[in-house]
Amino acid sequence: MTQVGRRKRSRLSIIYSILAAIENNGGDMNATRLATVTGLAYDRLVSIIEELSNKGLVQVRIEDKNKIVYITREGYKLLSRLRDVKRLLEDFGIEI
Repeated sequence: MTQVGRRKRSRLSIIYSILAAIENNGGDMNATRLATVTGLAYDRLVSIIEELSNKGLVQVRIEDKNKIVYITREGYKLLSRLRDVKRLLEDFGIEI
């Protein structure tokens, strides 16, 4: 159930926010912090990260018991293309 006044985000919007947050943090981010920054439940974030990892868009490494998510070259390419699409859609008043 969504909160009153809050619309459900599209999967594309969620993927964009994950990749952008990692990029804005210098290319890597602790998974717990990433969940907080993107507003996702940790278990939901982990399932999406697993999918993005399988597609080669991010890599996950365990460092000192922390799950660190890194954006890959392919992830940067997708993020750049998503930004272009986002700008185009915003020009027409459409949000992703």
